[in-house]
Amino acid sequence: MKTNHSLSRTFLCCLLFLCASVTFSQTRYLDDIFGNVNETQNVIFSTNVPQPLPSDPINFFFVNIPGNANVPEHLTEGRDLRMNIYQPDGDTNSTRPVIIFCFGGGFTGGNRFAPDMKDLAVGMAKKGFVTATIDYRTGINLFDEGASKRAVYRAVQDSRAAIRLFRNDAASNNTYRINPEQVYIAGYSAGGFVALHNIYLDRDADRPESSRASSYSYSQNTFFGFSNFAMSDLGCLDCAGTNTNFSGKANAAVSISGAVGELSYIEGSNDVPALLFHSSDDNTVPYNVGVPYGAGSTRLSRVFGSNAIKEDATRKGASVRLKSYNNRGHVPHITGNGDLYPEIIPEIADFLFDVINGAIINPDPAPTPPISSDIPVDQIISLRKTGGDRKYVTAERFDDDSQVLARANTVQAWETFRVEAHPQGGIALKALSNDKYLQVNGTNQNAPIKAKGDQKLGWEQFNWLVKGPGEVALQSAFTNRWVQAAWTDDNAVLYPRGQEALGWETFEWAIVAASKEQPTIQPTTTAQLATEVYPNPVGRNGEIYINTSLKKVGDVHVQLFDTAGREIYQNSYNNLNQGGLTITLNTTAIGSFSGVYLLKITKDQRSEVIKIIF
Repeated sequence: MKTNHSLSRTFLCCLLFLCASVTFSQTRYLDDIFGNVNETQNVIFSTNVPQPLPSDPINFFFVNIPGNANVPEHLTEGRDLRMNIYQPDGDTNSTRPVIIFCFGGGFTGGNRFAPDMKDLAVGMAKKGFVTATIDYRTGINLFDEGASKRAVYRAVQDSRAAIRLFRNDAASNNTYRINPEQVYIAGYSAGGFVALHNIYLDRDADRPESSRASSYSYSQNTFFGFSNFAMSDLGCLDCAGTNTNFSGKANAAVSISGAVGELSYIEGSNDVPALLFHSSDDNTVPYNVGVPYGAGSTRLSRVFGSNAIKEDATRKGASVRLKSYNNRGHVPHITGNGDLYPEIIPEIADFLFDVINGAIINPDPAPTPPISSDIPVDQIISLRKTGGDRKYVTAERFDDDSQVLARANTVQAWETFRVEAHPQGGIALKALSNDKYLQVNGTNQNAPIKAKGDQKLGWEQFNWLVKGPGEVALQSAFTNRWVQAAWTDDNAVLYPRGQEALGWETFEWAIVAASKEQPTIQPTTTAQLATEVYPNPVGRNGEIYINTSLKKVGDVHVQLFDTAGREIYQNSYNNLNQGGLTITLNTTAIGSFSGVYLLKITKDQRSEVIKIIF
């Protein structure tokens, strides 16, 4: 049979052109354009950094605590940190982005050979990235809140040292051919903490106080026997390791089941972008707000998970993407077979592709939802049980936990609350006794409500339901339960556990003062004073003596204000004789607290203001 060579050549050319078209249509950083990846192991990026030594394990009845979960912060030894670097085989690009991956392990264990981190690093290298899996210093004290924060801070320092290696290389040998403005960080669990703190904890003022020289509690041999030891200063963010003349802050972050210690680290539109993966049923690192591991017998502080980060970032105008799940627990990126879920790498690639090409635009802060005209926003109010002993709600200022309960007979400083609009809708109530917001304790409906919130987050959000003239029921937006003070209990504690807005969940409210109309009071200068007050400082259980004089028979009015301008005491003395006189005030009757106060004396149609200290 005669072969038509011309037709065969035409078909072959068309086939080659089609294959070439498919190849060239692939997009770097989105598609797998490289088949092989080269690995370089054991590259040192930080030398002789102080590594905490593990303690002896603790075995107490059924509690087993490994030595690396109770490290003695005062005992360290020098350590070199290493990374494994992955590069696309055959890549000729002269400047490439780099992604650094940080393993998980609760800051008690793990290393750069973690299979999930290697899978991520290899997968992203096939798309044209230079990638690395790094070691960081592990070891945490779960039984001292301050010491536990040092573990996170150390790891953040190490992540910054890894970034500095690449930036130093770009400025010198250029071995890895990376773009120093395209250095990204990613991590899972503890590594997610590291990645997020790398981009958000970026000022020395943000450092946890325990990262500076301080003391901590440590127990090596028993569960209850703690001793205090001195902790050294860990130094600035870029003070640990080598290449300290470069910045170690990443240009974007990817967190899988991570969290931050404080939402105040998130500033707004100037923050670099972040991509978050998290499942709402994560019982190890909270999806919203809570304590890692569910608190238990540790002394860890609460942290803010991915959903809380996303909400706060949206309010502030920072760029955050959240890939949320509801049934993947603490490992939203790994299947039951140990493989990566198929969407994980494409999601990361899509996010970083947008970062590289400037396609991520920081959103405008979310507008504050409208609030009903029935709610006394920007007013100072009192709250009172509608039944039972009908006591006023008070936030005990002398109590470190600022417990909220209904036990006051009159309205004084402890019983006043400022109503503020919450950025997510509804209201927040700030106790004027300590300037803290009322908050529920996560999802624990049997935990008392306390005045200890620093910010208006989910725990501090309440819905205001009008029950009648001057009556309200308050619903926690976090638990969807109603605030209740049992009628049958005198001096009742407030809980967020009412299932319906019934009698126990109803409070009488009244405006005490408009918050925007608080008086501004300045002390009278010494040259203007015609009145003497002593002793000053004032004894807690003693008396205040006010020596003054009247030009003619008249009245003297005495008022005591705190530094926020709130009046906490007042009294009038009428038809006093002309000339010198002494007025005695009993501090116990005033019921004031330690601090600076302003005493205002009005007489002869003029006033004097004297700063006093209790």
